[in-house]
This record gives sequence, C-alpha cells and structure tokens, in this order.
Amino acid sequence: MYLRVPARDESSPMMRRVEQVLRAHPGSTRVRIKMEPEGKWIEVHEHLRVTVTPSLVNALARIVGEQSVVVR
Repeated sequence: MYLRVPARDESSPMMRRVEQVLRAHPGSTRVRIKMEPEGKWIEVHEHLRVTVTPSLVNALARIVGEQSVVVR
C-alpha cells in the first residue's frame, strides 16, 4: 500500500491520524508513505503493517484524499 501525505514530517497531526488508522487494521501488508512536498519516501515499521480492507482505504482517503491512497 502506498500513501501520499501532505506533511513535512512524521510528527505532524495528519501523520498521527494516519498512524491511528494503520494501528486499527493490523496485518501483513507493507505501507510506504511519500511525504509531500519534499518527496521523501518512508516505509512504516513492521508493527504498522495492515490488512487492506475497504474500511481501511476509506478511512485513509478521508485523511489524505482518495487519489493519495494506492493499493498494489
């Protein structure tokens, strides 16, 4: 799963909201986040891997926007 997040650093309020959603959907799928506008990619820790469900995708889309959530 890939996310684009309009935040400058990992401690931003938006990133904290994303982390809360990821924690609520534990699983084995890796998550990579592109921090915008810098374009820096981060891979989240193993304990934040997820189970991809419509609920997860919808929750993340509400935070970062539908076009910023990609499942592969």
